[in-house]
Amino acid sequence: MSNQGKNRKSLVIGIIAAVVILAAILVLLLTQCIGGQPAQTQPTTAPGAATESTEPVTVCDLYWNLDRKLYDGKSEAGMSSREPSEDGYFHIRMFKDGEIVELRAADRKVINSLDIQNLMGLEFDQNGIVIGVTPIDDLPVEKLAWQFYIQSVGGKMIKTNSSVGMDGMEVMLKTDDNTGIWDMTGLSGEVGCKAAPMNTDRVMAIGNADGRVTHIFIYERQNYMLTHEGECQHCKKTVTWN
Repeated sequence: MSNQGKNRKSLVIGIIAAVVILAAILVLLLTQCIGGQPAQTQPTTAPGAATESTEPVTVCDLYWNLDRKLYDGKSEAGMSSREPSEDGYFHIRMFKDGEIVELRAADRKVINSLDIQNLMGLEFDQNGIVIGVTPIDDLPVEKLAWQFYIQSVGGKMIKTNSSVGMDGMEVMLKTDDNTGIWDMTGLSGEVGCKAAPMNTDRVMAIGNADGRVTHIFIYERQNYMLTHEGECQHCKKTVTWN
């Protein structure tokens, strides 16, 4: 190989070495400037993921079947004996949040499902006709004291018990001014009236997803004699006692 070829080869090698050294120097300088390789970070919210809502949790609409006892299991087939009216619709009385509402349904399967339950959710079409029934277990609510007995009441606190003998499981219910407490028995006034809870009342207590008590339905109440006539030992007369 001639001296000219050797010199050209040496020149190429020198250029490559210079480029490598220069690249190394640049990498070192950049690293020093940015304080080293940054740690990988994850986004606080994944793309497309829903952000956490700060809105208060609300409970869905609950409907109490006011006329279940009239129809449940009373047809020849052991189903609902409820019959449609002249307009072709089944007319249904429901209690919802302190009010009695009259609803309509056209499907007997809906009626058979509806009349085996006291408390439920309902599905409607665009015309307000009931087209489906949602059992309480499938609703976004919590059964806090389901078919429990009231053991004692103190202010906003209600102690309930799973046993009528008050020797079962206890559940404390903390109510507030927004808790609806209704007597569905009719023993303290009209069915669905607001009522003060009493010892031995049997209740269905419902809460929202946060556990706040939203509904208390009194569905069994002792039939106390609210008034009676008797002798007063002080005035020696027959009077009406409350």
